[in-house]
Amino acid sequence: MLGLLVGVGLVAPCPGKDVKQNEHSALDGFLQQSGFYKIQLDWGSHHEQLTGNGVFGGEAQKFLVDSGCPITRVNESLAVKLKSLKDLDIEIEDKVLGQIRRPDILLLDKVELNKAVFMNQPALPLDAAMLGQRSDIKIVLGCDFFRRNNCLIDCYSGRLYVRSTAPAPGEQAALENTLREAGYHEIPLDSGSSLTYRCDVVAEGKPLKLIIDSGAEHVGIDDNLAKELKMTMLPTTPIMALDSLGEHVVDIGRIPTVQMGDFTFTNFGVNVIKMDTRKSGEKSVDNVQGMLGMAFLYPSQALIDFNHDRMWIMPVVYTIKIMNPPPVSRPDYDSVIHDFRPAQWGGRPHPPAAYMPRR
Repeated sequence: MLGLLVGVGLVAPCPGKDVKQNEHSALDGFLQQSGFYKIQLDWGSHHEQLTGNGVFGGEAQKFLVDSGCPITRVNESLAVKLKSLKDLDIEIEDKVLGQIRRPDILLLDKVELNKAVFMNQPALPLDAAMLGQRSDIKIVLGCDFFRRNNCLIDCYSGRLYVRSTAPAPGEQAALENTLREAGYHEIPLDSGSSLTYRCDVVAEGKPLKLIIDSGAEHVGIDDNLAKELKMTMLPTTPIMALDSLGEHVVDIGRIPTVQMGDFTFTNFGVNVIKMDTRKSGEKSVDNVQGMLGMAFLYPSQALIDFNHDRMWIMPVVYTIKIMNPPPVSRPDYDSVIHDFRPAQWGGRPHPPAAYMPRR
């Protein structure tokens, strides 16, 4: 049986920068006292992605934390060194993926992230196009890893929290109460037939589902909906934007009103993308009309909870800036096009496993 042990994580509030950092430190302390282990991550130059450094198969590698990727991926240079289920002539059972028979599934026999050690983690070969120009990233940690290892992703402080077992009901209640008292609002998530999370929103009265994608830089909406949603297109040159399926040329516009949970967003800035062409292997976007990437997840201080299928966000004024003309690959940021305010407040190998350092 593929059983496992690992993760959970959190975020913080929004007034001034020092206040935010103090509140995040308090939450970090609460989580660690509650049995979570912190893995500190790095941001890109504009908080566009969450990356870290770890040891995979005995080699130091940079990894991407990607909630838009269903199954963990490894690049070709590492994949050729790993054993597949076909090589091992086995099937395995995982609490997330179920019984795995796919011959192309690889096993990462040992993954070290800080002092946390994860054993026999399943993965698939990585399509290099998913990363655009990010050739430095060798591993993409996907939703199977986050679910299997009880993870929480703190998109503001850049932290991945893991825990050896899922929180008990009392521990989860204490966590949720702590977040509410800190000013967080919860957004229910669902995964449909995929492992990735989707968020229900209402844009100009039309119900939509947006994927929660920490591997994407931007907020995107299907181009087929642009006219239907009365979007105002901004007079700027199309830019290159990066998400978990690679780099793409996009136009930029804004939606007059978007409702998400108890929040109403006005002039909600988005990149206009072609969702019907965005399928790459395990990266399914069926029944999804757009994505919420780091351009939203960072300023809203999002906490993605893989134990209880929800996202926690803070009420802030959300700004995205645009440089015109754009740089060759990623946009810099330069003019406010979002106003983000709440409508109201209120044989057979051992199974995958993880080992936390003793405190």
